[in-house]
Amino acid sequence: MKKFILCGGLLFLTQNILAADCAKIEKIAEKKEAHLVPRWGMVVVSPQRVYFHSAPNEACKIKDLFIVKNDHVTAYTVYHDGKQDWVSVMYFSQRLGDTVQGWAKFKAFKKSGTMSSVQ
Repeated sequence: MKKFILCGGLLFLTQNILAADCAKIEKIAEKKEAHLVPRWGMVVVSPQRVYFHSAPNEACKIKDLFIVKNDHVTAYTVYHDGKQDWVSVMYFSQRLGDTVQGWAKFKAFKKSGTMSSVQ
């Protein structure tokens, strides 16, 4: 029983540490990200699910929140974490009836255009 409680406590502590690290990573990204002006329209080209992340880091993946091939997003910023490029995107989910925002791997998309008030 003590082992079970200890394991549960360690799992809870690990999740809190990861959450804190993701918040820290997001703060760093906010300082170093490049804003896309005008915003980009992008489409998913990856054959696999493209998961949203709370910060531009593999450890910050949001379970069960993803988009699939041919879904369209609006891209706001890009960030390079030293290993790969990330893009901050917004997606309108018809299933949820609301927008979803987060970070995703840049390589999963292709640019489909720009969004500008100037035609």
